[in-house]
Amino acid sequence: LVSWCAAAAIGAMLIAAGVFHAWWEASPELARGGSLAYDAAKVDPVTTRSLISLLFPYATGTDMEHLGTDAPMANLYTGALLLPLAIAALFRRRSKFENVMLVTGIITGIAALGEATPVHRWLWSALPGMDLFRFPAYFRWFTWLAVLVLAAGSLRVWWNGTAKRASIEVPIILTLLVALLVGVLAVADMKPDGEAFSLYERMRAMDLDRRVVLCAAVTVPILIIAIVLAVRRRLSFPFLLVLLLAEMGWNTSLAQWNTAVSDKRPRWLYDRIAGLSEGPIIPEMVRTSAYDDNGARLHHLAHNTQVFLGGFSRNGVNSFWLRNAMELEVEHTALWNAMSRQPVAYLADSIIPLVGCSRHTISDRDSGLVVLMHDDTIPVFPRSPGDEVRITDFDPNTFTIACRAVRTSLLVLQQSAYPGWEVLVDGRSMPLLRVNVAAMGVPMPHGDHTVEFRYRKPIVGWLLAVSLITFFGLLFAIVFITPGALAKGSALILFAAV
Repeated sequence: LVSWCAAAAIGAMLIAAGVFHAWWEASPELARGGSLAYDAAKVDPVTTRSLISLLFPYATGTDMEHLGTDAPMANLYTGALLLPLAIAALFRRRSKFENVMLVTGIITGIAALGEATPVHRWLWSALPGMDLFRFPAYFRWFTWLAVLVLAAGSLRVWWNGTAKRASIEVPIILTLLVALLVGVLAVADMKPDGEAFSLYERMRAMDLDRRVVLCAAVTVPILIIAIVLAVRRRLSFPFLLVLLLAEMGWNTSLAQWNTAVSDKRPRWLYDRIAGLSEGPIIPEMVRTSAYDDNGARLHHLAHNTQVFLGGFSRNGVNSFWLRNAMELEVEHTALWNAMSRQPVAYLADSIIPLVGCSRHTISDRDSGLVVLMHDDTIPVFPRSPGDEVRITDFDPNTFTIACRAVRTSLLVLQQSAYPGWEVLVDGRSMPLLRVNVAAMGVPMPHGDHTVEFRYRKPIVGWLLAVSLITFFGLLFAIVFITPGALAKGSALILFAAV
């Protein structure tokens, strides 16, 4: 058994060779590659106000200030019928596996509350790797899994006739009473409806009380029907399936109005996309501040527009910015703002070493300033009026630049330096300099030259080969070595599918 487990572990590691290499290489370069302080890890927990989403997920579409957390983190919905079925498991005999899931679900449910209890902090400080993750609300996923297992167990004992008569009815009745109470309070507190130009706008702008009432209009009758069927011992699989589809279909469809529903016609979206370049777009020689992806250009399609267009982007991606880019923007903000006044590629007009960067950088004056990340000086001069830089070709892995320099100069590319980038000048490999904390540079001899910054990672192909060879080798071993028709048949099907 130990030998087989060891072989499985080694096989899994070889199949995941590319993942392990990416983790080994990228983790030192990522701003999120290390542990988080607890103040950064505790953001966006489950709040008491978000508990309303257990029955009415549409209610999480209200503002973040009211919920006390981000709206996606506030969605705890498991189904108004699945929840009481899981609660019923507390009052019956459970299997060992169910007990494990119950304890796990309780612990993770409490941890999802964040700093409201000490559990999340204990997990953050005691469990290896737990300090890498933000958002305590993510723990609710494990609670959802426990709910599914416990609800399935309750149905099993109910349908085989070993459950007590009231074990299902009572939790559903209690759930109904809570839903009725919340619905009645929402009706009593309902204010006059505001104006809206379309159904889409009305649904998006709907206040919390109307959202609750709209959910309860279907949830409450379905709970009543479920109680009647349970009392009459007719809550069979077909009836339960219909009730689940109706209740969960209604509530999840409503919740989609918060994120996935738009009043834009498909034809409008088609014309919007058809009007764009097929990409990748060669960056224009304008200020890089023009490539800030604030969502204004293609708000209805994507936040990071350059990801969609395949062009250059000055912004990072959420919390996975590279460490050096974060250092440039946060710790050298003046230099970051000064660089935004320059195009993607430019020649330096002033050069200083990092140790001399203590003076205050002024954006208007120092847009062409280049800070060398070492103390050595290089024989280059500031740019001249006759110099010219032009990007002639671009894809996410390559920048091809035509450069004319009257004197020996320093060419800067506003691309985050990362292991794997190299630079060629007229086809000859040149030393790649790290400049301006995060960018790349190369000395340019005088005259006309073609410069190519390119990203290469030859080891990736070898790692892919190791992964695939191991995967197919294990399938082959399962088919021709292991006993049992089921194992052979499963492996053959998987082998054929691949």
